[in-house]
Amino acid sequence: MDDVVEDAVFSWGGILLPNYRSRGLQRLKWSRSSRTDKGVSSLCTVVSLRAEIDPTAWDDDVEARAAAREISQFLPDDVECFAVYNTPKSFQARRECIMRTYEYLLPARVLGAERGVSDANARARLATFSAALGAFVGAHPFHNYTRRSQYTREAKSNFGPKLRDARGKLAWRGQEGATMDDASEDDRAGEDDEDEEEERMASRTVRDATADDDGFPRHIGDRSRGTYWLFETDHDDKIGPSHFRKIHDFVAGADVERMEIVSEDGSTSLSEPFIRVSVRGESFMLYPIRKMLATAVLAALDHRQRTGEGQFVELSQAEAAVYLLGEQYLAAIESGIDPVNLGNRHPSQAPHGVYPADGDDAWIAIAIPDDDAWRRLEAACGWETDPSLATTQARLARVDEIDERLAAWTRDRDKNAAAADLQQAGVSAMPVMGPLDHLADPHLLSRAAFDEIEHPVGGTEHHIANPTRFSRTPTRTAGPAPCLGADTPRILAEWLGLDDAELDRLAETGALT
Repeated sequence: MDDVVEDAVFSWGGILLPNYRSRGLQRLKWSRSSRTDKGVSSLCTVVSLRAEIDPTAWDDDVEARAAAREISQFLPDDVECFAVYNTPKSFQARRECIMRTYEYLLPARVLGAERGVSDANARARLATFSAALGAFVGAHPFHNYTRRSQYTREAKSNFGPKLRDARGKLAWRGQEGATMDDASEDDRAGEDDEDEEEERMASRTVRDATADDDGFPRHIGDRSRGTYWLFETDHDDKIGPSHFRKIHDFVAGADVERMEIVSEDGSTSLSEPFIRVSVRGESFMLYPIRKMLATAVLAALDHRQRTGEGQFVELSQAEAAVYLLGEQYLAAIESGIDPVNLGNRHPSQAPHGVYPADGDDAWIAIAIPDDDAWRRLEAACGWETDPSLATTQARLARVDEIDERLAAWTRDRDKNAAAADLQQAGVSAMPVMGPLDHLADPHLLSRAAFDEIEHPVGGTEHHIANPTRFSRTPTRTAGPAPCLGADTPRILAEWLGLDDAELDRLAETGALT
């Protein structure tokens, strides 16, 4: 992604030739708001970099939409630049774009508030519960166990804080492309970690389990593989500021709510009374944590009410995600074999994957769930029937060979046409679609999946429409995002009582945007 964006900005004229593809000088200072590894994807990513852009580009448009459209002309068809912002030098995209808010509808009966909070006892219980949730507001260590090896003695000794790679990211001695950093204005070595180079550093070998074992904290598991649980603190395994994630707000609603439910026959009913629990913070792990912490707090309050004894609630963010991987743990226990990364393959289906098609970054997904589907695929591809591949087990044993053969068949075909031909033959197939493919997809268009919204600066924009369809209740189309300062006059008038003359005077002096 960095290369694609850099090429486009350079072709547009926003990067000088001496800085283009600069190695080690950190002249572009890349930063992204979304991870591009670990299977994480994002519809929109904020990319921060240093560039030479005329400051007047923001005179009449804080988003520099005109510049964004010009840059988009040099981007691939499935990539678009929506806006260009003028940010401070210290702006870090990932750190500025990591806020998440999750809600949990807690049944009110667990707090004894199913009748509302009109009585003093119910109000007191809700206030105590909300106050207990507030105890978790603050910074908490988030230890990413996939990078444990960067904390070992070997990794520390090989890490040179002034060594940088081609992108200006921290590197270790011997890394390909590592050069000395001469960006003397930046003394915060190590602050911009948590990126690809650290991931590569994480893959280095964990120190030998037989070395230096004396005095190592009590543990269970295999140290040689870095998979172990500690029974006591490992003082050599340090965490730093980059490992802390903040919970900014963790609150319970002030009252009991109910939702109106409309049945198929048009009749209405009310949902079970609930209390809205909201958590806002910087970690994706807040999604499972919101339920677990709320439940743990309720259990602790119940215990205190029954026994008078308080409770200490502690929740590991890593362990909180274990329940999402239940089937993997069960499979490992049953087979005695650790799970492996299958990618697009399937443990009991073959072939099952994504295959190249004609065109730049064009792909088609194909899945063969059983032997009948395999026979249909053979016929659709014009292959002779191979009795040795008639069963799923036989195909799983030769899946590499089959994938190569299928890729050779798809490589010279249009992804949409190939998918249509395979579907016609009764084979599960679908083109891999990007955002522009979605906007042109006949099925999505027939379902009115997108709304056209007019933005005062950006013009016509496509937004995802409300996916829910009701027989009698109309859905609402969201309005465009407001421009900077669009609501300032209304807020000043409604909340501060300023009249039109005062607002005009502030606008004339340049106090209002």
